[in-house]
Amino acid sequence: NVVLNSSRGASFQEYIQTRELRGEPGSNLHLLASSGALVLRSGKQLNIQSSGSGISLTSPSAVQLNAGSGKIILNSSTVLLSGLPVATSTTTPSQPAGNVYEVCVCGSSG
Repeated sequence: NVVLNSSRGASFQEYIQTRELRGEPGSNLHLLASSGALVLRSGKQLNIQSSGSGISLTSPSAVQLNAGSGKIILNSSTVLLSGLPVATSTTTPSQPAGNVYEVCVCGSSG
């Protein structure tokens, strides 16, 4: 075990490889790449879990979810897509006006 007793944390110049990384009990754990990318990789499965209030992804531009093969599954009693533009059109459904946005929802069979 390595314990770092510094209020400023630790800085590493190269890769860190470890089985487990924990913050102090009752404190937040921050991983920061101030001028580059933060990469989390797994040879099998990557799990991000919170037993507290939730998980938040924030980006000044885009948040992308990619599944090379398989599906992206949103499993919840409620899925909220806020901030989508509302389209108004006086044309027929077969000839929609420009800037019409569509969200497709499929059943569990895909």
